[in-house]
Amino acid sequence: MHLNLFDFYSKGYSVSKLPEDLVSQLWRIVYATEWKDDEEFAEGQIPTWIKTDEFENIKTIPLEQLSAKKNLFNTPLELKQFGQALLNSGYFNPMLEELITPHFADYKWLNQIEIISYLLRKNTSDLSWHTDYNGPEDFFVLIYLNDLAVEGGEVEFGIQDQNRNTSSIGIESPETGKIICVNCTNPYLVHRVNKNTSGTRYVLNIKFRINKL
Repeated sequence: MHLNLFDFYSKGYSVSKLPEDLVSQLWRIVYATEWKDDEEFAEGQIPTWIKTDEFENIKTIPLEQLSAKKNLFNTPLELKQFGQALLNSGYFNPMLEELITPHFADYKWLNQIEIISYLLRKNTSDLSWHTDYNGPEDFFVLIYLNDLAVEGGEVEFGIQDQNRNTSSIGIESPETGKIICVNCTNPYLVHRVNKNTSGTRYVLNIKFRINKL
């Protein structure tokens, strides 16, 4: 399991597979999770520890950044331990070795890749073309926890031109343990999620930031 750095920058995303022990660790978290209806997606649920309505009256800091900080604070310890295990797994070594470590050779103390939020979802709904450019994250990973028996639930990637015309460049179906790392620094890279035709899609989204001096 490793990040394909060439795909990450040339296509905008890299696809790999989690080891079985990390998949099992995630499923233990799912089984222990209490769920509530997802206000953003009518046909989905999110964990009760995710708070969506605590920052409505705060205007000085972007709502997404405030929500990310609060949800990171509320994230269960077991899920944070999974995130740390992913960081320690070697998956991000190509990024560290080629892009980050050489620039910070004198700053070994620096936590170079930082997790800024976790989002666990189970749903069947779709999501239209959009970009995560200009968000607080530099990249994110999607981790699928289960296969779907029939078509549906895929994430599709595309390039959007200056006239907002989108050309598809790839599509990834849900498969147990599939991990997709997405570059958020390209404003023309977009993605969408297709509606499930049967079954429930379990997916974990983890957002990351590269610390810069």
